[in-house]
Parts: sequence; structure tokens; C-alpha cells
Amino acid sequence: MKIYVKFLGPYMEKAGTSDDEVEIDNEITLGELLELMARKYNITELLNFPNSQEVAVLVNGTQADDVKKRLSDGDEVVILPALAGGCS
Repeated sequence: MKIYVKFLGPYMEKAGTSDDEVEIDNEITLGELLELMARKYNITELLNFPNSQEVAVLVNGTQADDVKKRLSDGDEVVILPALAGGCS
């Protein structure tokens, strides 16, 4: 199974790349993938997901917050800075 990971903003800088392809033999959850990316690229904010206010994650273009979500072959996971703000 292959999962495509994209890094945006400061996470691209931390990872030293804009993308990665993760090949695994077994099923993997979003939380397990984020832990793998955190350790591989030393992005500690991922270890606190979804409780971190610094990072947001999209799975196939949809905001994700369930670390138990099972990923499927060909899924695209995007790691980007969380957006904050509003009108005043």
C-alpha cells in the first residue's frame, strides 16, 4: 500500500522536502502515519495531533482529526500549519 504525504509551509522546511511516498505492507491509521512522519522528519508537533494548535492535516482534501482513521492505498495526506484568525 502506498500513501502520499505532502508538507506545506514550515513543515516542508522541517522535512527538507515537499512530499514523501510511504510504502507499507499492512494497514495504517492516520495517527500511526503521523507518528512515523514525526520520527522520520523530527516534526514533534505531529505527536500532539489533533490536540496541537500548530498543525492541520487533510486526508484526500478533507480536514482530518480522527487519528484512528484507517488510510487506504493511494490516499494523500497533507500536513500544513493550522489556520487561525477571524474578523474583528
